[in-house]
Formats: sequence, C-alpha cells, structure tokens
Amino acid sequence: MRATAVFIVTLFCLQAGLGFVAAMTPDTITIDGDVTEWSSDSEMALDDNAVTYYSTWDDDNFYLAWTGTDWADSLSGADLFVYFNTSEGGSVLSKDWGFAHTLPFSADYGFALEDSTYNQKFAFDGTAWQDQGPLPESDIYVGWADNTVIEMAIPWSAIGSPTSLQF
Repeated sequence: MRATAVFIVTLFCLQAGLGFVAAMTPDTITIDGDVTEWSSDSEMALDDNAVTYYSTWDDDNFYLAWTGTDWADSLSGADLFVYFNTSEGGSVLSKDWGFAHTLPFSADYGFALEDSTYNQKFAFDGTAWQDQGPLPESDIYVGWADNTVIEMAIPWSAIGSPTSLQF
C-alpha cells in the first residue's frame, strides 16, 4: 500500500500566522532546484524533519519552494495542494480529489503537485473547479531522492492578477 502524505501547509499552518502576504521581501527566483538564493525572509516554515517551505514574489510571479521531500518516491512521495484567495467569492471546498477539504477561506485558484509526475493549475468558475493546465517546465522544478527540492513560479496572470493575496 502506498503511503501518501498530503501537505496542505499553505492552507492551515500559514493561514493563522500570515494571512495576506505582506511580511516578506520580494525576490526574483531562478527555478533550478537550488534554494540558496532564497532569502531568510522567505522561509515560512521548518519542521522537525528538516522540511522547509518558502514563498516570495516579484512583479511577474508568486514563488514557492519546498525542501526535504522526495517527490518521486512512490512509497513516501507526497502531494502538495496550494489554494489562493484573490477576490471576493470563491469556494470554501477544495477541488475534489476523491474527497474535498473545507478550506479556511474562499479560494479562487489552486495548484496541485502529485508526486513528481503531475501538476495542475485550477480555477473556481463560480460553480466548480476547472483545470487550467500544468505549469510550463520552465516554471517548475521537482526534485528526487538526491535533490528533495521543489521550486515553482506561478504567474500572477494564472491567478487572476490580484492586488492582494491570501494563501
């Protein structure tokens, strides 16, 4: 049986402490699997297993990085779900992946990474979540056993070009 950890860190852990992104220094990030360029201000969470979550932004993209998980391992690999509240309205239920979670806010956009083989942007159209296609290869880096890093650049235009953001 495949053990899958579902990480919804941006939904529950960060929501309580961060809300709207305002406390970080914006940086432009090269999506290459190397987190040394991420500033200490962009480190949002670190757990006892040395799993670290980063986020920052620039004029064009919202950036996420995650270290410490072998995304390609079929036994211990993980899934990552990120939801964004960019406007009034949205859905308080996540996209249904066999079951739906209740979100701590009404989300308009989301992103899913399943293991190292699948990623998908999606948007809530007022009735249901609609797939918007994967991030281009140049905007996502998914690590493996020897490099347990994921980095991604989510273009602002892919999440409605918001003037504020809750994630």
